Amino acid sequence: PENDELFAALKPSLSLAGEGGQVHIIAHGTTGAGKTHSSQAAAHLAVDVLFSSGRGQLAVSFYEVAGNRCYDLLSSVRQEVSILEDGVGKICLKDLSQVLTGTPAEASKAVARGFQERKSAATEANSRSSRTHGICELRLHSDAQEGTLGCVRIVDLAGSERSQDTLQHSAERMQETKDVNSSLACLRDCIKCCAAAAAAKPKAKAKAKAKLQPPPFRRSKLTLLLRSCFEGEPGTCCIWLAHVAPMSANLGATRATLKCASELLEACQQTHSAGAVAPVSWSRSRVGAWLRGHDGGRFEHLVEALAWADGHALGKDWPRDGAARAAIAGVSEDEILAVCEAFRIFCKSRADGKPEVSKDVDDKAKLGE
Repeated sequence: PENDELFAALKPSLSLAGEGGQVHIIAHGTTGAGKTHSSQAAAHLAVDVLFSSGRGQLAVSFYEVAGNRCYDLLSSVRQEVSILEDGVGKICLKDLSQVLTGTPAEASKAVARGFQERKSAATEANSRSSRTHGICELRLHSDAQEGTLGCVRIVDLAGSERSQDTLQHSAERMQETKDVNSSLACLRDCIKCCAAAAAAKPKAKAKAKAKLQPPPFRRSKLTLLLRSCFEGEPGTCCIWLAHVAPMSANLGATRATLKCASELLEACQQTHSAGAVAPVSWSRSRVGAWLRGHDGGRFEHLVEALAWADGHALGKDWPRDGAARAAIAGVSEDEILAVCEAFRIFCKSRADGKPEVSKDVDDKAKLGE
């Protein structure tokens, strides 16, 4: 019963992952405010929602970020995994294990194991304080279809600590506190940069471009892993759960948490009021993200074949060399034509302010930006 309000708020967004989208849930706040409790509840709810979509098995991964190191929590032994970036800027975790599950009970067991393996210790502020940032990833998986069908990522951030809470810390606890506070400070800087960029008026953006600082995602492994949450790709949703503690001793931390949430909210409002970028102006990477998320991943297998196409290319009539491009990519011209037609319908629905409707499935909600 205590989680009913949280479930009601999260469930509509989680259904996006069941249709092939990407959902990020980030729990932020002071230590002892209930972030881990909310994260566990959100993870188990996500398991139920994803299995109810009936789209396949569920692959569970769980890892923690400690400073600039990342550790796999579901492997037979706690081992470090490498954080790598490919040629198009996609972040990958080398050798990260996955537990493939076929029932909600199996997935929930893997999730519970991950939370249990999180590094924690008693501190002055909390008897069981998380000493790392925990990240749980739930990915729909099907042997009949390549790639990810949908993903939910739950991020349980460690809480920042005040200097007076670290007076009795050992050298190890002090280093953990330093790593946590440093990564959270970098995360706040990224949010401030995103808010500043969103607040700039569209006409003034070109002049202010030199003055605006890009978000320092690379300054911390945590923000590098969370970069996709802030990029606003089509078919993605980011939910920020701000946690506050009722004690007067936590007043400073409460103010900081609410300020951070306020800056995020302001950035979202400014982005929506300024209007989203027209699909015909999308870059190739953004078109690729649309192909992966559109209509439940209907065109995901064509991402590589259409790697050359940006929004302008898909939005116009099929190019003269279209048949040759299709032949080189090993796909049929009819498939490429279907993509172009779907993209034009999507562009028109966006321009008219109407929801996108599929020709094949009348009542199914479609993924957009």
